[in-house]
Amino acid sequence: MAGLQHSFIFSAIDRLGNITINLVTMATVARLLTPDEVGVFVVGAAVALVIQTLRDTGAAIYLIQEPDVTREGVRTTFTIMCVINLFLAIALYLSAAPVATFYSEQRLRPILQIMSVGVLIACFANVPVALMRRDLEFGHIATVNLLGSLVNLVVVIILILSGFSYLSLPWATVASLSAMTIATICLRPIPWMYRFDLSEWRRVLEFSSYSSIAAILVNALTMLPQFIIGRMIGFDAVGIFSRAVIVCQLPDRSVLSAFMPVVLPAFAARVRDGADLKPTYLQSLSLTSVIYLPIMLCIALLAHPVVEALLGDQWTRAVPLVRILCVASLCLFPVSLNFPVLVAKGRIRDTVTMMLILLPVTALIVFVAAFYGLTIVALTAFITAPAQAGLSFWFVRRQVPFKWNEIVGSIRESITVMICAGVAPMLIVVALGSRPGLTAAAIAAVGATIGWFLGVWATGHPLLSYLTDTAHMLLSQLTGRAANTSGK
Repeated sequence: MAGLQHSFIFSAIDRLGNITINLVTMATVARLLTPDEVGVFVVGAAVALVIQTLRDTGAAIYLIQEPDVTREGVRTTFTIMCVINLFLAIALYLSAAPVATFYSEQRLRPILQIMSVGVLIACFANVPVALMRRDLEFGHIATVNLLGSLVNLVVVIILILSGFSYLSLPWATVASLSAMTIATICLRPIPWMYRFDLSEWRRVLEFSSYSSIAAILVNALTMLPQFIIGRMIGFDAVGIFSRAVIVCQLPDRSVLSAFMPVVLPAFAARVRDGADLKPTYLQSLSLTSVIYLPIMLCIALLAHPVVEALLGDQWTRAVPLVRILCVASLCLFPVSLNFPVLVAKGRIRDTVTMMLILLPVTALIVFVAAFYGLTIVALTAFITAPAQAGLSFWFVRRQVPFKWNEIVGSIRESITVMICAGVAPMLIVVALGSRPGLTAAAIAAVGATIGWFLGVWATGHPLLSYLTDTAHMLLSQLTGRAANTSGK
């Protein structure tokens, strides 16, 4: 248990540190580039992301969930990934011209060509990072990710100020990947990995092929509105919509993502040990919902000052989109948790099936909505988000049998905590209107935090005991180190 708590702590440091740096990056870029320039990069990065998903996801998850990883398996994984990455880099480079032609925007061409370089660089870090995750070495992973975010921030500012405009963003991404790769190799040197080996190719590909397809479909579903908006409405609209989505993803990227890198190895370990996943799954739902739900509600209530503080005045058109997307996304907190459950149970194919159902339906809904503007596109989330959550629950229930009242029971206290946290922001909005100033928003945020803690304490939420145990563990370690130092 202590080892898992250590992993959560380091993962939390990683994600919270990264979200802080990335918020500074986003706020800086939003004030130095126009929505049109940001929109061009967003579309190019979305195309690159869908292609790049193939480079590491399946093989990385294979190394994490495989009961017995051999040297041959590691070398085979690295060999396959190198071949795939080379193919994907060439494909991404060659796709630049037709993608630019499809969108009638030649600025996309250099973006995709630059991003193709990053695909090649990253392949040398993917296997070591997967092994770090398998061994719960999240301290090293935090170091690598924080370094990458800092390099991205510094490089993007230097390049924008030097006149590189929208090209600053892909070049900063390549610089960040280079720094992360070098750091990974230094922290987890595996010299015997760099040898051509295909002895276990059947086993690696059997799992990783489905995992990669699932990841591609997940990313395609996420990026689908931006693809359609860029083609039908324009890059300025893509910039606005993408920033609204990023603001709405703050709870997931800043807090929930701290759990996710640890959850998959932990679930996989329990399955390997033959343990029942249901108690852990229900507890995880409780822990994630008590963080996710209150933050989403507060962002929805304080959307205007949040957007103004993070992005600046030229992005205020994103405010109504943020409110809509935050409320519609309240039901999505279990989705990111359900994926590792299916992987741990060896049911990655179910994820592929689920995405194949959701993707065409979502594409049709968003395509029709795009004829009526960004607001209607955002409102479609009230259809697509519940559908995604419900379908993922249905697939998980086939592998981890639970009753619906157990799900309700696991999040009941979290809903109460959400209401407690939302009282202060709601009072500010009622008193001052939907556009309170930054000072009023700060007061509301403090009140929401106090309300959250009171709600956790009043409901006796499971998170309370977890926080108490973690605090005691940290205090014991600090006391022990102090005693050792004085003893010397």
